[in-house]
Amino acid sequence: MQIKLPENLVFAQNNILLTDSQAVAKTFSKQHKHVLRDIDAIFNKVPEFACAHFGAYKERKKIGACWRNVHGYHMTKDGFMLLAMGYNTDQAMQIKVAYIKEFNCMQSMLNNPKHQ
Repeated sequence: MQIKLPENLVFAQNNILLTDSQAVAKTFSKQHKHVLRDIDAIFNKVPEFACAHFGAYKERKKIGACWRNVHGYHMTKDGFMLLAMGYNTDQAMQIKVAYIKEFNCMQSMLNNPKHQ
């Protein structure tokens, strides 16, 4: 089974590759509040690691007819991997492998800009 990752799952910000809790929720077919709960559990168990690999953000987003303040987390590859380790369905395993491949490809492009 070939998994196609959403285009926005991995993105570069200041030459650092990140992903986003909302994209993770969509990719793993989870409610965003459950992904946030899982990230909060990481902060409770390994706060130093979490602070280094997860960054909170807020944005205004139109949901239906209303504008709401939505919060989430940007995370590094290591943050993503720790979070995703808890997701163990067959599809989750395929997504994790596809993510690693995509991340490595993008990292290679950032490291060798003349080969893009």
